[in-house]
Amino acid sequence: MNADRIDVKGDKNKWGICKKTNKGGRSGDIKETIHDSEVCIAISTSWSRHHKARMGGRYGGRFFPAVLRGALDVSATRIIDDMYVREAVAVGMKAVEQGLAERKMSIEELDAVVR
Repeated sequence: MNADRIDVKGDKNKWGICKKTNKGGRSGDIKETIHDSEVCIAISTSWSRHHKARMGGRYGGRFFPAVLRGALDVSATRIIDDMYVREAVAVGMKAVEQGLAERKMSIEELDAVVR
Protein backbone atom coordinates (compact mmCIF):
# COMPACT_ATOMS: atom_id res chain seq x y z
CA MET A 1 0.00 0.00 0.00
CA ASN A 2 1.25 3.48 -0.78
CA ALA A 3 -0.03 6.96 -1.56
CA ASP A 4 -0.07 6.14 -5.28
CA ARG A 5 -2.95 3.71 -4.66
CA ILE A 6 -5.67 6.17 -5.63
CA ASP A 7 -7.97 3.18 -6.21
CA VAL A 8 -8.47 2.98 -2.42
CA LYS A 9 -8.80 6.71 -1.80
CA GLY A 10 -12.54 6.34 -1.19
CA ASP A 11 -11.95 3.96 1.73
CA LYS A 12 -10.96 6.08 4.74
CA ASN A 13 -9.17 3.24 6.58
CA LYS A 14 -7.21 1.95 3.60
CA TRP A 15 -6.29 5.45 2.47
CA GLY A 16 -5.09 6.26 5.99
CA ILE A 17 -2.79 3.23 5.87
CA CYS A 18 -1.54 4.28 2.43
CA LYS A 19 -0.62 7.73 3.73
CA LYS A 20 1.02 6.52 6.96
CA THR A 21 3.00 3.58 5.64
CA ASN A 22 5.42 2.98 2.79
CA LYS A 23 6.56 6.59 2.64
CA GLY A 24 8.99 5.65 -0.12
CA GLY A 25 6.10 4.59 -2.36
CA ARG A 26 7.58 1.17 -3.05
CA SER A 27 5.75 -1.06 -5.48
CA GLY A 28 6.53 -4.20 -7.43
CA ASP A 29 7.16 -7.77 -6.36
CA ILE A 30 7.92 -8.83 -2.79
CA LYS A 31 11.70 -8.93 -3.35
CA GLU A 32 11.74 -5.31 -4.54
CA THR A 33 9.35 -3.97 -1.95
CA ILE A 34 10.99 -5.43 1.16
CA HIS A 35 14.61 -4.66 0.20
CA ASP A 36 16.08 -2.54 3.04
CA SER A 37 12.68 -2.35 4.77
CA GLU A 38 12.40 -2.10 8.53
CA VAL A 39 9.23 -4.21 8.77
CA CYS A 40 7.46 -6.82 6.67
CA ILE A 41 4.16 -8.28 7.86
CA ALA A 42 3.47 -11.61 6.20
CA ILE A 43 1.91 -15.00 6.80
CA SER A 44 2.74 -18.10 4.81
CA THR A 45 0.03 -20.21 3.24
CA SER A 46 1.53 -23.33 4.85
CA TRP A 47 1.24 -21.73 8.31
CA SER A 48 -2.35 -20.68 7.71
CA ARG A 49 -3.26 -24.17 6.45
CA HIS A 50 -1.48 -25.78 9.40
CA HIS A 51 -3.49 -23.66 11.81
CA LYS A 52 -6.69 -24.28 9.86
CA ALA A 53 -7.13 -20.63 9.02
CA ARG A 54 -10.15 -20.10 6.84
CA MET A 55 -10.12 -16.34 6.88
CA GLY A 56 -9.26 -14.28 3.86
CA GLY A 57 -9.03 -10.72 2.76
CA ARG A 58 -7.56 -8.53 0.10
CA TYR A 59 -3.99 -7.35 0.54
CA GLY A 60 -3.98 -4.40 2.91
CA GLY A 61 -7.71 -4.70 3.53
CA ARG A 62 -9.79 -4.66 6.69
CA PHE A 63 -7.76 -7.49 8.17
CA PHE A 64 -4.64 -5.39 8.72
CA PRO A 65 -3.39 -6.69 12.08
CA ALA A 66 -5.12 -4.62 14.72
CA VAL A 67 -2.16 -4.49 17.09
CA LEU A 68 0.05 -3.01 14.41
CA ARG A 69 -2.72 -0.73 13.16
CA GLY A 70 -3.25 0.65 16.67
CA ALA A 71 0.49 1.08 17.16
CA LEU A 72 0.79 2.98 13.88
CA ASP A 73 -2.19 5.20 14.68
CA VAL A 74 -0.69 6.40 17.97
CA SER A 75 2.93 6.31 16.74
CA ALA A 76 3.87 3.83 19.47
CA THR A 77 7.59 3.59 20.08
CA ARG A 78 7.40 -0.18 20.59
CA ILE A 79 5.03 -3.12 20.79
CA ILE A 80 4.99 -5.29 23.92
CA ASP A 81 3.76 -8.86 24.39
CA ASP A 82 0.71 -7.85 26.43
CA MET A 83 -0.70 -6.03 23.39
CA TYR A 84 -0.89 -9.29 21.45
CA VAL A 85 -2.59 -11.20 24.25
CA ARG A 86 -5.28 -8.56 24.74
CA GLU A 87 -5.97 -8.26 21.02
CA ALA A 88 -6.07 -12.00 20.43
CA VAL A 89 -8.55 -12.51 23.26
CA ALA A 90 -10.72 -9.59 22.10
CA VAL A 91 -10.87 -10.87 18.52
CA GLY A 92 -11.58 -14.43 19.64
CA MET A 93 -14.39 -13.31 21.94
CA LYS A 94 -15.92 -11.16 19.20
CA ALA A 95 -15.91 -14.20 16.89
CA VAL A 96 -17.71 -16.23 19.58
CA GLU A 97 -20.25 -13.44 20.19
CA GLN A 98 -21.06 -13.11 16.50
CA GLY A 99 -21.37 -16.84 15.87
CA LEU A 100 -18.24 -17.07 13.71
CA ALA A 101 -16.23 -19.37 15.99
CA GLU A 102 -16.15 -23.12 15.41
CA ARG A 103 -14.68 -23.60 18.90
CA LYS A 104 -16.59 -21.64 21.51
CA MET A 105 -14.47 -20.69 24.52
CA SER A 106 -14.95 -18.56 27.59
CA ILE A 107 -12.76 -15.50 28.02
CA GLU A 108 -10.76 -17.38 30.68
CA GLU A 109 -10.18 -20.39 28.40
CA LEU A 110 -9.15 -18.19 25.50
CA ASP A 111 -6.81 -16.13 27.68
CA ALA A 112 -5.12 -19.33 28.91
CA VAL A 113 -4.65 -20.62 25.35
CA VAL A 114 -3.26 -17.31 24.08
CA ARG A 115 -0.77 -16.91 26.91
